[in-house]
Amino acid sequence: MIQRREVELVLDIRRGGEAVLLIGALWLVVWRLYELDGPIMRVPILVELVGLSVLAIIHCILGAIKTPVVLTASTLKTNDTRRQHAVTPSGTREHEMAFLWMTDVRDYSDCPDDGSVTALLFAPVLASTYWLISLQQLAAYPTSNSIPKGWLIEPPRELPPSPHHPPLSSLQSIVLSRRKLVELSVLCSTLLFIHMTYSKWQQRRRLVRHSSKTAAVNEFPPKKEGRRSWLYTKFSVIATLLCLALRLTSDIPFLSVFANLSYFDVIIISLGFQFIIYVMIRLAYQGFTLGELGLVATGSTAVLMESVNLTKARIWPFTTPFIETYRSPTPLLIYQIALIPGAFLTGFLLSPILVISRNLAQKPSHRLRFPDQKPPFRKALAAAFYGFTILIVGGLIGSWTGWCLGAADSTHPVAKMAGSGSSRNPWTWFAVWILQGQRPWSRPALLVYWGIVASISVAGWSRQLARARKSGGKIINVHFSGTSTTHNPGNPSAISSVITNGDSRVRSGSRSASDGSIRPKLKETGSSSTALNGLASPSTMTHSMTELLDRADKRVPTLSLNARRKFFHGLAVVMFVPGIALDPAFSHASFSVAFSLFIFVEYVRYFALYPFSAPVHVFMNEFINEKDSGTAILSHFYLLTGCAMPIWLEGPSGVLGFTGVLALGVGDAVASIIGKRFGRHQWTNNSPKTVEGTLGFVVSTVAVAWFLKAIGVTEAFSIPIYIVATFLSGMLEAFSLQNDNLTLPLYLWAVLILLGAV
Repeated sequence: MIQRREVELVLDIRRGGEAVLLIGALWLVVWRLYELDGPIMRVPILVELVGLSVLAIIHCILGAIKTPVVLTASTLKTNDTRRQHAVTPSGTREHEMAFLWMTDVRDYSDCPDDGSVTALLFAPVLASTYWLISLQQLAAYPTSNSIPKGWLIEPPRELPPSPHHPPLSSLQSIVLSRRKLVELSVLCSTLLFIHMTYSKWQQRRRLVRHSSKTAAVNEFPPKKEGRRSWLYTKFSVIATLLCLALRLTSDIPFLSVFANLSYFDVIIISLGFQFIIYVMIRLAYQGFTLGELGLVATGSTAVLMESVNLTKARIWPFTTPFIETYRSPTPLLIYQIALIPGAFLTGFLLSPILVISRNLAQKPSHRLRFPDQKPPFRKALAAAFYGFTILIVGGLIGSWTGWCLGAADSTHPVAKMAGSGSSRNPWTWFAVWILQGQRPWSRPALLVYWGIVASISVAGWSRQLARARKSGGKIINVHFSGTSTTHNPGNPSAISSVITNGDSRVRSGSRSASDGSIRPKLKETGSSSTALNGLASPSTMTHSMTELLDRADKRVPTLSLNARRKFFHGLAVVMFVPGIALDPAFSHASFSVAFSLFIFVEYVRYFALYPFSAPVHVFMNEFINEKDSGTAILSHFYLLTGCAMPIWLEGPSGVLGFTGVLALGVGDAVASIIGKRFGRHQWTNNSPKTVEGTLGFVVSTVAVAWFLKAIGVTEAFSIPIYIVATFLSGMLEAFSLQNDNLTLPLYLWAVLILLGAV
C-alpha cells in the first residue's frame, strides 16, 4: 500500500539560487534586446522568452511542493534489483526528479539535482545573448563582415545575387540566422518541458493506480528496448505535432510562436533533438544529468541545422535567401562540421562492428564456442573498423568538405593555392592553410609546442602510474556499481582488473542495468594508486635518467585525485593561452580536431578495440570521479568544450575568447584548491562549495584577465563589470550541481556581454 503525507513547501536555497541566476540572466537579455532600436520586430521572440521564463518559474514552484510517498514492501518487486536501485530508503528520490519520457532516474547521472532549470533556460540564455551581440555589432559596424578582427581565414561565403531575394551581407545573414537560433533553443526547451510534464503526470497516475495493488510502482518504462524505443518514437511524433500546432499561431500578431522557423525547420529540429537526446541517454548511460543532457543536445541540434543549411545553400544557391548558419560560413565551420558530426556519423555507420567488438571483449573465453579464435577475431574487427573509418573519412566526409569548400572565395591566397572551382581538396587546403599564419612557421611552431607539452604531460603521468605501482602499502577502494573491495596495489592476486588480449576486463563486480557494461570507479583512501600492474616506464628513457627520477620520486608526493584532475585545468592554460592569443582561428580548428580525436579515442576505449583499448581505459580511469559514473567518460569532453566554446562562438572581443581558459584553467582550479584546503563556510548545507573557494575563483580569474589586458594580449574592458560578472559566475558554480566545466565558462561568457563588460 502507499501512504501519503500532507503536501509541504520545501525551500531549497541552493536550487533557488541557481534558478534566480538563470532566470535573471534571461530577463536581462530580454531587457537588452528590447532596448535596441526597432523593438517591434523582436516582440514575438521576447514573448517566447518571457513565456519560457514563466514556465521555468512554475516548474520551480511545483518542484518545491513535496508530497513524500512511503513505499511499503508490498509495493515493490523484491526480486527486481534493477528497479529497487532507483528507490531510496525513504522512497522519495524518483518522485522528486524530473526526467524524459521512456526514461527514469536510473538513466541519469547520480546527482541530487536533476538540473531541469538548466535544461530549460541555459541554452535560450546563450542563444539570446549570441543574437544580441550580433545586433550590437551590426548597429556599430554595418559594413563589416562577421569574422572577428585579426582572424586569419577566408572571408565568409555569400550567396550569388538572385532576383528572388535582396542581397545580404554576411553580418546581416548572421543576425537573421541567430534570430532563428533563439527560436531553436526555445523550441528545444519546449520539447523538454513537454517530456518532463507528461512523464511526471504519468508517474503520479501510476502511483494512484497501484495504491491498492501489489504490482511494482516502477513498471514503466518497459524493460524491452524495442518497445521502449517504439513508445518513445510515437511520443516524439506527437510532441512534434504539438510544436507544429504552436507554429500555426504565427498569424496572430504579437503572439506568434516560432514564426521565424519554417514548418520544415520545426519538423527537423523537433525530431532531430528528440532523437539526439534519446541516443545520448541510451549510449552514455548514467553519464548526464537532465540539465547537461538538455544543454548538450540543444547544441548538437544547432550544429545539425548548420550542416543541413550549408548543404541546402550549396544545392540551391539562387533560391536560398541566405546561408542560415549561426556562425560565419567560413572553412572553419565547414571543417568543424566535418570533424565532429562526421566522427559521430562514422560511429553510427560502423556501429555493428563496434557492438560486436564490445560484446566479444566482455564475454569470457570459456563461454565461447571457439575460445582460441577470440584474439584473431578481435584483431579482425579492429582492422575492419580502422579500415572503414579511413574510407568514410577520406570518401564521404572528405568529399562533402571539398564540395562545400569549392564555393569559397577564389580570390583568397589560400583558395588560389589549394585550387578553386566546384570542389577543392580538403587535405591540400588545410595543409596550405597551416602555412598561412602570421608567419609561415608560426602555426607549425604552435603544433610543435602543443606536441611537446602533451608529451611531457603524458610522460609525467606515466611516471606517476609507475610510482603508484611500486608503492605496495597504499590502499584504494575499487567500486563496482555500488559494491567495493579493498585492494592492495602491491598484491597482484588482489587485482580486480586484468588485461586480456589487449583489453581491460573486470573479473568481479556488477554489470550496468542498461547495456551490461562494467565500469570500475576508483575512490581514494590514501595516496593515489592504480588498479593495474602492467604499465612500464618508457623504454627510451636512459639508465641515468631513470636513476635520477627514482631519487626524485622519494621527494615528490603522489598526487591526489583532485590534484590530478586540476592538473589538466592548469595544463589547459599552458597549452591554449598562446594559441588563442597568437592565432585564434587556428585554435578554433585545432579544438575541433582535438574533439574529434577524443571521440575516436572513446570509441576505442568503450568498444574495446584492439590493441589500444586497455592502456587508454586504464589511463583515463586514473582521473575519473563520481561525475564519471556512467558508461562513457565525459570529463575531458567537458573540459575541452568549456575551453573551446568561447572561441567556437566567434565573439567580436578578444577577452571573450579567453573566458573558458580563465574560468576553468585558472579560476576553477584555484577555487578547488582553496576550497578544499581553507574552506570553512559553505554556501548552503546541501552544497559542497565554500565561500572561500568562490572568492578564490573571482580573485584569480580577474587577476589573470587584468594581467592579459596589461600586457596587451586583450583589448581594454571594464574591470568592475568583469568582477561582477565573475562573481555571478562563481555563485552559479556554488549553487549548481551540473558539470561546471560545461556551464561555468558559458555563463561567464554570456554575463560579460549582458553587463557590457566588452
